[in-house]
Amino acid sequence: MKRNQLIIAFLLLIAGFSLGQFFHLPEMVAKWKPERTAGSAAKNTAGKILYWTCGMHPQIREDKPGNCPICAMKLTPVRESASGHEVHENDDGAVTIDAATVQNMGVRTTAVTRGPLERSIRAVGTIEVNERSLSSINSKVAGWIEKVHVQETGAFVKKGQPLYDIYSPDLVSAQQEYLLALDSGSAKIRAAVKTRLKFWDIPESQIQRLARTRDIQKTLTVNAPVSGYIVDRMALEGSSVMMGTDLFKIADLSEVWVIASFYEDETPFLSIGQDADMTLSYLPGKTFRGRVDYIYPTLDPMTRDIRARLVFPNPDMLLKPGMFANVTLKSRIADHALLIPEEAVIRTGVRDVVFVQQGKGRYAPRDVKLGPAGDKGMTQVLEGLSGDEAVVVSSQFLLDSESRLRRAASVGTAAPGAHNHGAAASEAKSRPSAKNKSSKKISAAWPGPAKGKYVCPMEEDNYYSDAPGKCPKCGMALVETKSLQNE
Repeated sequence: MKRNQLIIAFLLLIAGFSLGQFFHLPEMVAKWKPERTAGSAAKNTAGKILYWTCGMHPQIREDKPGNCPICAMKLTPVRESASGHEVHENDDGAVTIDAATVQNMGVRTTAVTRGPLERSIRAVGTIEVNERSLSSINSKVAGWIEKVHVQETGAFVKKGQPLYDIYSPDLVSAQQEYLLALDSGSAKIRAAVKTRLKFWDIPESQIQRLARTRDIQKTLTVNAPVSGYIVDRMALEGSSVMMGTDLFKIADLSEVWVIASFYEDETPFLSIGQDADMTLSYLPGKTFRGRVDYIYPTLDPMTRDIRARLVFPNPDMLLKPGMFANVTLKSRIADHALLIPEEAVIRTGVRDVVFVQQGKGRYAPRDVKLGPAGDKGMTQVLEGLSGDEAVVVSSQFLLDSESRLRRAASVGTAAPGAHNHGAAASEAKSRPSAKNKSSKKISAAWPGPAKGKYVCPMEEDNYYSDAPGKCPKCGMALVETKSLQNE
């Protein structure tokens, strides 16, 4: 009994819920219907079709769908905008698209900004010896080398370290003259002979020892005038030398040069005193700081590169002459420049164009004058934009194609500035098919059947044939010439 009562109560509960939903159904429909209507309205914002045209040949206009009579491509519709205007009749080539199309095309914009513009220049260089620190050791007298104290090229020597011993009859005679000058008591003679010994690089200590011991030395020991590495050694024991013969070359590597090559168009960004960073492949993670010391006045005629000399300190002797180095220079181009991303620019080869967002789905092309490009993908704008505008950085090539199509399609229509778009729409509906009109234009430019029964739709190919087929130049299907003459 209780079980039956529970079943009846459950059924009554379901029936009550169903009746409640039934009575509230009109209210639910009323709430749902506006949303559906709004969605439908958004879907139809593109407007009615004005005519059909070809993307490759915008002069073709038809009042119904079909294929292009020139290239046989499928015709695409041209619609009214949401405001009822024919979007392609703007003289500035602006494109107006709805929000759904903006999202589908992936159109993105960014604001024009102002700020500092810096540019990094990278180059490869070679570490070389600082020529200012290169010393040449040569003989001041003629004689014979008795002993060489430094036998290895590349050895490090300190200032005052013995390099070689030389025997010279002139040096022996000069010592004898100095002893005679000491015995003569004449201060002038003694000073003159002493000066002569110094000119021959005889150290003061050896002159004082000669005066004290009165012992004439057969050989003279020549010491290193500077500290550094022996980069060249010509001195050999037992060899005779003439006055002025080079015997050693010593290089101080505490500071080295880096000769780097830069592209010709990077010349304006080089300056003497400019800071430079250098990295080496054998020392990853370590950066050396230096500066630009000299910019060579001429370019390499073969590579069209300009060379610059950079100076780097080398206290730890990690920088070896002959090493390759990666050099980076940073140049401040402007402190308060008008900047846009490089990806926003469409370069035609003749001019630079950007698309400017004008609001309400309208994007207009604009010529700009650009300055140098900087880091982080930014480039300077010299003319054409202001700081309160926004430019398209994605899908601008689609907008450019649409803008060019609409400009070309507007040729031959109503005069610019006549904004009677309703009349233009009715004209598109009432005028005869544009197929015959375009065909007459083509037949006027081509000789027609005189050269063949079939012709390539691409006029520049200039190909005719007596049989149907495809053009061997572009691969398009041949068209009967009679159809082009509106027979």
